[in-house]
Formats: sequence, structure tokens, C-alpha cells
Amino acid sequence: MEPGDFNYIYSQLLTQRQREVVNLFIAGHNDNYISSYLYIREATVRKHLSDTCLAFSNETKRINRTDLMALFARHRPELISPPSSRVKVFGDIPNVYDFFGRTNELEQLEQWIINEKSKFVTLLGLGGIGKTTLTASLLKQVQQEFEYIIWKTLRVPISLTELLNTWLRCFDNTLDISIDKVNNVNSKISQFIEYLRNQRCLLVLDNVESIMQEGRTGNYEQGYQAVMKIKQLGYGIFILGNI
Repeated sequence: MEPGDFNYIYSQLLTQRQREVVNLFIAGHNDNYISSYLYIREATVRKHLSDTCLAFSNETKRINRTDLMALFARHRPELISPPSSRVKVFGDIPNVYDFFGRTNELEQLEQWIINEKSKFVTLLGLGGIGKTTLTASLLKQVQQEFEYIIWKTLRVPISLTELLNTWLRCFDNTLDISIDKVNNVNSKISQFIEYLRNQRCLLVLDNVESIMQEGRTGNYEQGYQAVMKIKQLGYGIFILGNI
């Protein structure tokens, strides 16, 4: 494709939203990240990318996402972020489509985490008041300050070993076999802390009350005291409700 043809399709045939979606895709972000960042559904992201691929196709070739990436690498290489600048996002971060107000809370959280470099923030309140949505909105604002964002919703109590396994796999998915063979929790903690020393990581634990002993706020189930060791080296947000 000639540069003139590429520029015409990109600037004239694509909508503003399609350009926003494709720019984030070319920068290395997945559908979940794009949907959260633009406050649109993942199905809408997929539709915009499909339509963009169609716009750049011709009668002899229907291009796919891989072709699209190659096309932009040739004509708009400045849009492709170097691997070191891409934030890696893991977990079940909720999509936030309509979030208005609460500017003061967002600014305060950003002040604590980014400017004051607080390593541990707890959001405490009754269920349903918007703590999870507030945190998901915050991540959109601060994500480029981190190399990893890991979100874990504790819908049911899980063992510390299982939680550490989940976190470790975010840094190295080849650990699927080896980490399960290591039963020593302290060894897993040490391994995880080593990752935190080398990467800027923001951990989010939602529904933390599920791992707390009933009726005793601040008293973690046996073994979870070790999580406090981890938060001293990383950045973490704990969300608690219904306590």
C-alpha cells in the first residue's frame, strides 16, 4: 500500500473512535485494556478493529490484525510503543462505561500513590458505594506509571499459596509447573518480592474482607500476614466492604 493511500484511509475513512481504538491496539494493548480505557465494551472494540481491517483491505487481500500491525509498522511506526513502555495488565478489572464525579477522591488517590509514593492504600466502606468502580477509574489515570497492574477479586477465600501462584504467573507464565511443585510459602513470597524489586507493580485486591476472620477487622486469616511483607516493596490497593 502506498503512503498516500494509507494516509487517506486512516484520516478520511476511519472514524475518530476507530482511530482511537486502532492506535491503542498498535501500541500493544489488548481488547480488555482498550475497552476499559475508552469506556466501551469489548465487543465494540472487536467491531471497530474488524471494520478497520476491512477499510485497509482490497479486492485481492482481506487483512487481519497481524497484517494491520505490519501495515502500521511500515507507515506509522511512531504509534508502536517499545516493549519497555507497555504496561502489562492482568486480572478481572471491571469495565467502567459511565463514571462521573468523585474527582476529589481520584485526585487524592493519585496524590497518595504517584506523588507521595504511598505503598499501601485501603478503601474502606459499605458494599455498593462504588469503591471498585473508583479504583478501576483510577487505574486508567495512573497505569502508565507502572510496568504491571495486577487485579485480583477475592470472591471466595483462597489460600495464600494459590494467590501467590496467580501473581507469579503474571510475571512468568512458564512457571505453571515449577511453582506448583514448590509448597513452601516463604519461597514463593521471596520469589514474588524479587519480581517487585525489578518492576514497578500495582496490586489491587478487591473484596479483601473474604480473607479476614469473621468479626475481626484487620485480622487476616492464618498465613495472610505474609501479604504485608509483599506490600512493603510494591504498591497496593486493598478494597474492603460489608464489614
